Amino acid sequence: MFNSFDLLRQGFGMFKDDWLTRLKSWPIAIAIIFLLPFDLAAQTPSATEYQLKAAFIYNFTRFVDWPPSPTPRSNTAPFVISVLNEDRLADRILELVKGEQLNGRPIIVRRLDNRSEITNCNILYVSVRDASDMKNQLTAINRRGILTVSDNPNFARWGGLVRFFKEDNKLRMQINIEQARAARFSMSSKLLSISSIYDSK
Repeated sequence: MFNSFDLLRQGFGMFKDDWLTRLKSWPIAIAIIFLLPFDLAAQTPSATEYQLKAAFIYNFTRFVDWPPSPTPRSNTAPFVISVLNEDRLADRILELVKGEQLNGRPIIVRRLDNRSEITNCNILYVSVRDASDMKNQLTAINRRGILTVSDNPNFARWGGLVRFFKEDNKLRMQINIEQARAARFSMSSKLLSISSIYDSK
């Protein structure tokens, strides 16, 4: 019988050969993304930084519980991932979610060019530049049931929920758990265990 490390090591080898197929068809690939450190400098060209971020965002649908929907209709509406001014990331996410559903809801990706286009969505990735301009709006956006994500170094401090960052040339996450709970998001202990927790004190 394999131990957990053997499973992850085996899955990692398969993942490198076909990251998209393995992520969607083999459950252990989900664990690989969250538990194995990815050295961005050492990955093959197919496993780019955008692909890794897309994989994290895709798996938020499995490791995060959203606040209760205010109306019955929103429980059957598409699950929307909006990406503001980062088309290369949107392309990678679109590859992952094509044909996918979340509890019977089709998962769709919307590319946004302007902050005024932010309407009803479930996950919102914000470019570094736009995050700076939106720093006073993030808390209000979270409380609309939108999981906010960005690479901006100050994102968690401004009230954003998930920040991507590099540490020792590896992709990591920082989570503002205080703001997440205030907005009624529930995050899996598996997700929290491999993330840096933002401390506002």
